[in-house]
Amino acid sequence: MNDLPSLFITYAKTVSHILTIVLLTGIVYTLVRIWEIKNAERLRKQPAPKIVKVRFERDGEERWEIIREHLGSEGADRWRLALEEADMLLDELVQKLGYLGANLPERLRAAEKGEFNTRESAWEAHKMRNKFAQAGHSNFELSQGEAYRIIGLYEDVFREFNFI
Repeated sequence: MNDLPSLFITYAKTVSHILTIVLLTGIVYTLVRIWEIKNAERLRKQPAPKIVKVRFERDGEERWEIIREHLGSEGADRWRLALEEADMLLDELVQKLGYLGANLPERLRAAEKGEFNTRESAWEAHKMRNKFAQAGHSNFELSQGEAYRIIGLYEDVFREFNFI
C-alpha cells in the first residue's frame, strides 16, 4: 500500500508532462497562425499596381498609328523618327504616371518593379533609341526588322498601362 501514493505521483507527473507538451504545441501553433494571418492582412492592404488609362493632348492610339505608319515606310530616317516619337510618348506616359526625375532615365529608375512590369522593356527600347539617335547615319545602320523589334518593346509598355 505504501507504493500507491508514489505510483499516483509518477502517473500525475507523466500526465502533467504530456499535458504541458500538448499545451505548448498549441501555443506555438496559435502564435504561428496569428503571424500568418497578420502577414496576409498586411499584404492585402498594400495598394494594387497602377493600371490606368492615360490621356494625352492627342489620343494615344492616334499617335501610335502615326508611329506605325513611319515604321511601315521605306527608309531608315522614317524608322528613326518612329523610334523618336515612341520614346517621347514613353516619356510622357512615365510623367503622367507620376514618376519623378529630370529626364526619362531618372523617371524609369524611380519606377518600382511591381508597379511597372515592363520597365526592363522600356529601358531596352530607350537605350536602343539613344544608340541609333546618337550614332547618326554613319555608324549604326538601322534595319526595319530592328526598328520593329524596338517598337514592339515600346508597345509592350503602352499596353501594360492600357494606353493603346
